[in-house]
Amino acid sequence: VGYILTRPNLKESRILKEGGQSNYFNVEYVHLPQHKHAIALIEIESAGSGQGYISRSKSINYIQDWQVKTLHEVDFGSNGGARDDCKDSYDDRAYLQIVDQYILETTVEANGCANKKPKDYVVKNRFITIQIP
Repeated sequence: VGYILTRPNLKESRILKEGGQSNYFNVEYVHLPQHKHAIALIEIESAGSGQGYISRSKSINYIQDWQVKTLHEVDFGSNGGARDDCKDSYDDRAYLQIVDQYILETTVEANGCANKKPKDYVVKNRFITIQIP
């Protein structure tokens, strides 16, 4: 079961396909020059696991009618439970943040070893312009 979208004014709820083994979401309001009113942007995390693998995704979305419209999505995860040697495994993370009229994506890549040192991490950042028709 995924998330449930409830529209109080319509007195109706529907189950969304997003979700899985995660229940994290966050709502932020952003003012865009081309829109009169603030737009609600929803960060949703989805996850799944099996056979030593964990796959996750985070996305920034908005709702149009009953449809979830994805503005940006990033996939990440780990496979430490499927590998004998931690140096052959990965343990990646991703973060999304709204900054003014942009989505800031930060990814952190590393091996699956427990005692990582700073040199074992690769951090990348990029800005994505928020564009809502």
